Amino acid sequence: MTFSFNHLGNHGHLGNQMFQYAVLIGLGKKHNRQFCIPHPNVFGKHYYQELRSNIYDAFDIKCARGISRFPTVNEKSFEFDAEFFENPPKQDINILGFYQSAKWFAGAEDEVREAFTFKEKYRELANIMRSQLSGEVISLHVRRTDYIDNANHDCVTLDYYAKALEMMPKDLKVIIFTDDAEWAKAQPLFPDDRFFVSETNCPYTDMALMGLCDYHITANSSYSWWGAWLSSSKRVITPSVWFGPGLNHNTKDIYCDGWERI
Repeated sequence: MTFSFNHLGNHGHLGNQMFQYAVLIGLGKKHNRQFCIPHPNVFGKHYYQELRSNIYDAFDIKCARGISRFPTVNEKSFEFDAEFFENPPKQDINILGFYQSAKWFAGAEDEVREAFTFKEKYRELANIMRSQLSGEVISLHVRRTDYIDNANHDCVTLDYYAKALEMMPKDLKVIIFTDDAEWAKAQPLFPDDRFFVSETNCPYTDMALMGLCDYHITANSSYSWWGAWLSSSKRVITPSVWFGPGLNHNTKDIYCDGWERI
């Protein structure tokens, strides 16, 4: 029996793809089944916008590749579905959804971390950058460009970041990861040489560097969710509101145990 995810690559950028690949790992291990994803040649070819990043570029993906003709089972809701996780259909199935919860790969965390080991060129650059900052470091993620005027997502306010920084150690360096570097550099909230704006222009190097940080302030974004999860973070602060007014999802399962919502 096999699980497939035919729409992977056409259902979100890197963070979403990582959740979708991780659920295959989780289900595959739990039920002792193989899984497959689209071949890289067709990955993202039918997305509604240009795919800015993909797991094939970021990681050495090792699984069967192809498009199945299995019947599709849609994710019932944004919440974790324990019944489906424990008792999926016995036959081959194709799944479709976002699966944004670590509960979907409970028991397969080691396999997920191994799968999401960045390619050596990204790891090397991230390690070099991290070595230039002594001591512990805070990762702070700001996502703006595709959230502005987006009915499904609001940009997190500067008040959120101000409160989160107050909850963190005051003497640590802060690396700001953002898709709007010039905006970040102009903000009075990030005024001095305690703050560094990453300008790698590479989502893979940035997430690898996030994973080397010691504390994390995430945006309402699957991208910084993974940056925090892949680290050995001592403290994760995350927005209590994940979606904009255009969506009414119950987001209780997206937060990991111990993460603090403000």
